[in-house]
Amino acid sequence: AGLLMERGVMPFWGTIMAAYFGVILADTLWLILCRIFSRRILNIRWFRRLMHPRRILEIKHQFDRYGIWVVVISRFIPASRTTVITAAGISRMSIWKFMLAETMSAIPTVITQLGLGWLIGMGIGAGPEATHVRDTLALAGLVLLVLGVGWWWYHSNRGQSHRPRAQMTWLREATRRKPARGVKKG
Repeated sequence: AGLLMERGVMPFWGTIMAAYFGVILADTLWLILCRIFSRRILNIRWFRRLMHPRRILEIKHQFDRYGIWVVVISRFIPASRTTVITAAGISRMSIWKFMLAETMSAIPTVITQLGLGWLIGMGIGAGPEATHVRDTLALAGLVLLVLGVGWWWYHSNRGQSHRPRAQMTWLREATRRKPARGVKKG
């Protein structure tokens, strides 16, 4: 869309508004679907394999502790946005709180994505004089990748301590399952 805006095919402000409200609408619709069908979703076996109950309880704990900031931050962490929105729907986060978080966090991502398309349309970084810019960006990407893998490796090998999570009773109530015999609630 940014490329088409730069070429004059799509209107500037109309495209920005459509992208912004499209992101908010799509995420809010997914939240509502997860709220409506939360019990059914939690009882699907392949979903439990994809999103383990322990992970749902960890995200629920983060919602209880940090509120809408979990949704805001998840937009900037690769591969976490859909998981967090799903957990927000399952944990019945307020739609208005969710929309507040979405309106805040969608602004920088929409601007960045459209801006990159705009720059590509202008041909910035395509000429031979821009090789140092491309090399610097490639090196920065490589350094970030190495740091990310190192951070992950360090934290995965620190021991077997578990991250804090919400009480299991919440998940049992959400799925309407009874506790097993001889197992205390909580």
